Amino acid sequence: MTLFEECAEVLKPNFTIVTGNDEEMAIRILYEHGATNGYIDWGIKGHTLYNDFQELLKSGVVKDDKVFVFADDVDVPIFETTLSLIAANADDVLALCPKIYIYNNDFLLQPMYPHGGIHFLKK
Repeated sequence: MTLFEECAEVLKPNFTIVTGNDEEMAIRILYEHGATNGYIDWGIKGHTLYNDFQELLKSGVVKDDKVFVFADDVDVPIFETTLSLIAANADDVLALCPKIYIYNNDFLLQPMYPHGGIHFLKK
């Protein structure tokens, strides 16, 4: 079983691979957050740094919304799940790739794996 298959299994209660027009929309939303060639320059963004997903969820700045997960790996498709499922299974999600963006229309976050911390940017 691949890391992606393991991740999909633990997120199974609310997991969808994004394809077609939905995939194009997900990529467009990522670029609307300021991504350039798949990169966010956090040094020029007014972002907040959280220690972990639990701290982020407890802060109240986000709801347990559906989010897209974009891993910088051609073997990992864009998928959609909830922030609480990601928080509960962070090790499985973060093991997919060192560079992952988790986002929706309202916010963008990037876990700084393996160093810890989460860069968070509200739209």
